[in-house]
Amino acid sequence: MSPSSSFCVYFYFFISFVSISSFSQEYPKSYAGNHPLLKLTDKTFEHVTQSATGQTTGKWVVYFDTDHSLNHFLTPTLKASLMKLDKLQQQNNGGDDGEYKGEPFIAATINVDEEYLTRARFEDVLTFPCLAVFERRKMRQFKVLHPKGDEHKALGKGVKDVEEWLEMSNEEFEGGEVVYLNVPKPLSMAKATSVRFGVATRMFNERKLRARRDWQHAMKAKSEAGMGAMVHEMEESFKKSPKLYGSILIAIALTMIASLMAMSSVLFGGRRGASKNKEE
Repeated sequence: MSPSSSFCVYFYFFISFVSISSFSQEYPKSYAGNHPLLKLTDKTFEHVTQSATGQTTGKWVVYFDTDHSLNHFLTPTLKASLMKLDKLQQQNNGGDDGEYKGEPFIAATINVDEEYLTRARFEDVLTFPCLAVFERRKMRQFKVLHPKGDEHKALGKGVKDVEEWLEMSNEEFEGGEVVYLNVPKPLSMAKATSVRFGVATRMFNERKLRARRDWQHAMKAKSEAGMGAMVHEMEESFKKSPKLYGSILIAIALTMIASLMAMSSVLFGGRRGASKNKEE
C-alpha cells in the first residue's frame, strides 16, 4: 500500500472514531405523543440519576430504548405506558383528580444504540429494550409476560401494569419476592476507551463494506446500461449516505493535498539544492 493510500485509510478511521454519534440514526417517535420524557446520554446518565453513587436525586424509572429490536410489540407500548404514568403523576402534583397513588419518580429514556457506553455498562444485567427502576442504589427490570408458545406477543405492559410493578417494588424492597440487583459502576477510562475503539472499528468496517457494495453496483450498472446508469447509481449512493461519502471525499482531498505538498517539497527542495551547488 502506498503512503498516500495509507494516509487515506488512517484519516478515514480517525473521522469514524471522533464522529460516531453524528452518524447515528434518529429514532422515530411516532408513538411518543405530546408528553416527552427526559432524555439521558452517556455524559448525563450517572450525573443526574446518581444510580450507583448515592441516588440523592430520588427514584428513577428509565426506559432503555433501541433503534431496532425484535421486540416490535414491546417498544411502543411500554414506553407509552411510562409516558402516560408520568403525565398522571405530574397532573396529581398540579392538583387534578388523583389517579396515581404511588411514590413519586423521575421518568427518563436513553437510546442505548446511540449511547454505547451506557449499553456496555448495563448489557450484562439488562435485556434491551427494557424498563428499569433505580432506587436506593439498586435496580430492577420490568418483566414482560409472554403467552405460552408465542414469544412475539406480550401481556401486562399497560399503564396499570407498570404502576403495579412500581408499587410492588416499593412494598417488597426489603426481603420480599422482588429481586433487586446492584447497579453496575460507571465504566473505567480504560474500559470506555476499549468500547469506543471497538465501536469505531465496527463502524469503519461497516462503512467500508457499504462503500464497496455501492461501487460494485455502480460498475454493474455501467456494464449493463452505460456510463449514465453508473453516474445515477453513484448519485443515489450519495443521497442515501451523504455523511459517509462526504467523509470519504474529505479524506481523498486531504490525501491529494498531502501528496502535492510532498511532491512540491521534493521538487523545490531539489531545485534549491541544485542552485546552492551552482553558487558554490
